[in-house]
Amino acid sequence: MAQGVPTTYYYSDSSISTWIATVSNTPNPEKVYTIGLVQYEAFTSLSEMQSFNTEAMKLGVMGTTIIVPSGDRGVLKDYIDATTNTRYLDCGYFAQFPASSPYVTAIGGTMGPELNNPEVTGTSCTQTTNQITSGGGFSVLKRVTVH
Repeated sequence: MAQGVPTTYYYSDSSISTWIATVSNTPNPEKVYTIGLVQYEAFTSLSEMQSFNTEAMKLGVMGTTIIVPSGDRGVLKDYIDATTNTRYLDCGYFAQFPASSPYVTAIGGTMGPELNNPEVTGTSCTQTTNQITSGGGFSVLKRVTVH
């Protein structure tokens, strides 16, 4: 997305694999889709990732590009589970999906131009002074393949 570019917004309350299957079955899909979803790869089912990857690959063959956020906080080594308020420390790297899919383009956020400032990599500090930076777009699962 960029400032001044005509944009159409879609909202879906279905799973990401259901959404992308709907898009890939569209006779003339858009040339670019940007997804605003990030979820931990480790907590996304293998079937969900495989379904998404299959449909993303189909869209790529049709000439459609899928852009996704690379995730927050860089190479995250700890996280807080919002549902249980449990903090997990040094449990390994937490890849984010769908940024970990080989069939998408993962990009990091930027900030600045919206306030007439120079564009820089997106960073912000929360109330607890945790810095949020752009993620890595890597995968820790070697088993996610498309057949």
